[in-house]
Amino acid sequence: MRQRGWTGVVLVALIFLLMFLLQAVFVASELATPPERDGPQIDLTAPAVVFRGEPLTLDLLVTDISGVDSVEALLKLPDGETKSLHLRQDHYGDPAYYAKIPTTVTTKTGTYTFVIFVTDVYGNNAYAESKQLLTARYSLMFKADPLTVKGGEAVALSGLVLFDDGSLVPNAAVTLQTPAGKVSAPLDSNGMFSYLMTAPEKEGKYQVSVQVLSPDEQLFVASETIEVEASDVVNNMESDVGVTSAAGSEASMATDTAAASTAPLDSAYEESESVLQGSAVSASVEPSVEQAVVSPAESYDESALTSVSVASASAFFSLAGLSVGSTISGLVLLTILLAVLVGVGWKKDQPLSRKDLLHREMNTYLWKRWLQRESPNSRYLKK
Repeated sequence: MRQRGWTGVVLVALIFLLMFLLQAVFVASELATPPERDGPQIDLTAPAVVFRGEPLTLDLLVTDISGVDSVEALLKLPDGETKSLHLRQDHYGDPAYYAKIPTTVTTKTGTYTFVIFVTDVYGNNAYAESKQLLTARYSLMFKADPLTVKGGEAVALSGLVLFDDGSLVPNAAVTLQTPAGKVSAPLDSNGMFSYLMTAPEKEGKYQVSVQVLSPDEQLFVASETIEVEASDVVNNMESDVGVTSAAGSEASMATDTAAASTAPLDSAYEESESVLQGSAVSASVEPSVEQAVVSPAESYDESALTSVSVASASAFFSLAGLSVGSTISGLVLLTILLAVLVGVGWKKDQPLSRKDLLHREMNTYLWKRWLQRESPNSRYLKK
């Protein structure tokens, strides 16, 4: 009886040991599997448009979890030619690389393409490129004459559009912004534009500007400020109106003084009485009382406690190296094993009552009698 009980305990212990070994093997296999590598990461920083005379610049950051083996760069010129580009570092092992290519007013304009190739120690490759537009800067020579005018007088606007090397820009699209609106100004045979505008009638300062849009969609602007003064006719009219208004004001002041002397004295008493009544009414108004506002932070938040409990359970499984699926399968297997042991193995170890023993002996006797009657070898079953 005791031997059978110890056999069940040993069996359960062996099952637990087997589950522990399987879990250990599973965790070790996960740790031994190398993580998936996406290859090197390249972050490029470069301007989209550069004017001649300024350098073409490139800044990049190369990172890789396993280590960078090589970094190479190429430069494609606007005519299709490709040149090798030397990248610089502040010190060896620094993930930051940079390149700077000087340009002048004679450098060919167009699109320059930087191409970067990176390889890590495991042979994974990465590729990136950056396009920069090198264009010419326009210089606008703009003049408004005269800068101080009377309302309605003419103002001459003129100028030139030059490249950064001082040469004229042919077929430049020139737009003038005047107080009356936008006006197109075509170029003459000498590459100059001109326009005659009329100054506004209202005095003040006004800004006029010229805008030129290059074929590379770059906008260049220059402006001048003109001042409009009041005309002589307006000044004479204002002076006449001033004299007339002064005479009228003196007459009105004399009339008001005479009327004030004949006003009754009781009006002052009536005004003071009305003021006192108004103050009494305002004093009878009860002050409003603001209700206290309960801060949301003081309310009880059950969802926060639930999230903390879930986070604690997740942390326990991660520290123990167990997955949720393996834990559930182990618990189900253990439950089935215990049910089998209780229903089959351990029940046999319990002592039988006298009634059960007699019932078992009777069944055995009847079974033997039936075998003696039916079996041809019944003689072997006799006592």
